[in-house]
Amino acid sequence: MLTFGADPEVFCVKFIDNEPYVISPALLEKFNGLKLAPGVKYLSKEDKIKHPVYIYNTEFYWIQDGVAWELTIRRPLNSMVSVHGVIGNSLYSLREFFLNKFGSDFIVYTKPVVNINPDDYIPYLEEEKVYQGFIFGCDPDEDAILPHYKCETVNVLEHKLRYGGGHIHIGSNSNYEIKLMHHLYNPFVKLLAIHVGTLITSLSPYPKEDKIRVERYGMPGRFRRPPHGIEYRTPSNSWINIPRDEMILIEKGITRSFLSLQKPEKGKRIINKYLDGAVESIVNCNQSLAREIWQEVI
Repeated sequence: MLTFGADPEVFCVKFIDNEPYVISPALLEKFNGLKLAPGVKYLSKEDKIKHPVYIYNTEFYWIQDGVAWELTIRRPLNSMVSVHGVIGNSLYSLREFFLNKFGSDFIVYTKPVVNINPDDYIPYLEEEKVYQGFIFGCDPDEDAILPHYKCETVNVLEHKLRYGGGHIHIGSNSNYEIKLMHHLYNPFVKLLAIHVGTLITSLSPYPKEDKIRVERYGMPGRFRRPPHGIEYRTPSNSWINIPRDEMILIEKGITRSFLSLQKPEKGKRIINKYLDGAVESIVNCNQSLAREIWQEVI
């Protein structure tokens, strides 16, 4: 049986002239009294610097990832509806945390693109935790569609936007199925682009921001191969804002992708027929084209 998870990123922002500007957890530590969650065991000193934990409970925890707050769901779940439920609980917890710590000075922001003022950070870039908010591509990923893609760390001192991911984790209770995902990762990710990438694109409440994000992140074939299965890295955080009932469709798209993976001839036909259109719809955030594709395949 397939299992599901997600690690969406959101931002702590302050509005200046009606525009949202991100304030990283590192700066909140430095200037606003934010403290690490007690009792957390880190894998290494580097992990504590790159991904410190601020909220920690039995269901989930919130960590720093660059300038963002990233959710970690602590165990695999048996449905995307359950994933959506944990995300809702965690966002409520984070908003209460902000209100108690900072009053109304900062809010939780869940759109895929946010402004950043480099001048707020540049004086403190010698501090590693602050510096982590100014590099992209620090943790390598892969691309199943672009054969020559290489994840590289990019210095973005002059770049005035940051991006929120909404990566979906797919695993299984069966070791055989996990091995199958790892062995056939290339067609599996292509099938996910067709069945899931198009669906999430068509449902996005923030198509303008998603189109901006895909220029840096979110290309249709992005993924990682963690031990538990596949992390599909194309989606932004926009899908955490769509209704709970749509999670049934997302789960159906994931399941259809995996079923097609187990029927190679069918999977090849779907990829040959729909992949180019899926890529075009995701890259350009063409919601009507994306909708046409997923309605045919799901």
